[in-house]
Amino acid sequence: MSQDFHGPASHASDQPTVHEEKAQRIYHRDAIAAIFKRQPLEELDSSAFKHVTEHYQQRISNCRTELGMKIPYTKRWITREDGSKQRIEGTWRYQPYEQLGPSSDQYRHTKLLF
Repeated sequence: MSQDFHGPASHASDQPTVHEEKAQRIYHRDAIAAIFKRQPLEELDSSAFKHVTEHYQQRISNCRTELGMKIPYTKRWITREDGSKQRIEGTWRYQPYEQLGPSSDQYRHTKLLF
């Protein structure tokens, strides 16, 4: 079975089998996990993941549940000139370390996956 960045290839004219779909989901999950692991503690927006799969949000969720990765999501807001707020795209950040306190600059290792 050949592979490209989009995961295991399926038959050209047929719908992918259940096995092929599962293999593709795992491939995409692992590709997204690798992006996070290359850039720990950096905030990444959707542009970092859209080239992997259009289902990147689900694959990020899979990284959390299946791989035990700590990946919080932060919403970004901007204040318009009229004072109202508008939500703009959020970011994800892989945290291989746990902050020891709310204002602490000290970290301890959590489950390291790289």
